[in-house]
Amino acid sequence: MLIDGIEIAAPFLLAVRTTYPNLYKQWSAVSLRDCFGAQEDSPGSNLRVAVRPGTQPMDRPAVVEIVFSTANWRNELALLSRINVDEMLRRPGTTAQAYVLKMSIQNRTNATSPIPEPRLVPLPSR
Repeated sequence: MLIDGIEIAAPFLLAVRTTYPNLYKQWSAVSLRDCFGAQEDSPGSNLRVAVRPGTQPMDRPAVVEIVFSTANWRNELALLSRINVDEMLRRPGTTAQAYVLKMSIQNRTNATSPIPEPRLVPLPSR
């Protein structure tokens, strides 16, 4: 059976498991729904990681999902290991119960050299 996107997801998961085992333990699933396989540079192609609910503090909003671009996941993974997500979630104004952390957002104020700017996006209430 051919699984579109596995050629990207396999090295991604191996890198997380070996280099960032504490992050890996917090994850429950990886979705390839929006992964375009060999067209990893295509806009909108990403890996969506579900975060285990029990791995986060109960006294702040939860991150339920982390979204990595398929074209730049290595850099985004290294950035995730350096940012303080807990501090981001405790800032005033984080009023939603749950958030999606989008690692692939780029600050394009300088078009020649955009910089990564991960953002918490509120999860709509159900």
